[in-house]
Amino acid sequence: MKKVVAILNRHWILLLVFNSLVLAASFGAFSLLKPFWIAKAQLILPETGKLQASLGTLGSLTKGDSELSAKSHPLNMQASILKSDALMRRLLESDPEKTDFQRLVQYKQLFAVSPHQESTTIWLNATGASPELARDRVRALISAYQERLNELRQADGTTRVEFNKKALDRAKQKLDQSQEALAKFQESSGLVNS
Repeated sequence: MKKVVAILNRHWILLLVFNSLVLAASFGAFSLLKPFWIAKAQLILPETGKLQASLGTLGSLTKGDSELSAKSHPLNMQASILKSDALMRRLLESDPEKTDFQRLVQYKQLFAVSPHQESTTIWLNATGASPELARDRVRALISAYQERLNELRQADGTTRVEFNKKALDRAKQKLDQSQEALAKFQESSGLVNS
């Protein structure tokens, strides 16, 4: 105990200066930093055990055909949609503080999207200068996500219709060519009277 008292007597000025600096830095950081709030939301996505995907001319894929990689896991795909530039641009356009962000990358940092691989949930976090702003950002993210999913579904449906139409046109063209070739063959072989 006498050693501790002796050390304190020798270095009390340094300890006092050090503690004063730590206290001043704490107050300075507290006064300079803006407060922020975090709003959280959880999306529970439906899970189907029946994975089927039509790959067009390549065939089709079912769950038993191959193992899904971590990158192509359905939750990771949904998280990619949530973090996409198209979705974030849409959010930034309607954000009340949009003038504070010169680049989209800065705005994206306000949001955290984390899929939970063991279940079908995706956690969403949004930060804001007020609790209401953070909550509104999470709501806007969910709303924009739903709109983007609908756009992607419509685009997928349109692509499938166009693909099927092209395939039908090719099949019709082949049928016409085959019928023409058959008619020529029948005429040349004398199977049909002219």
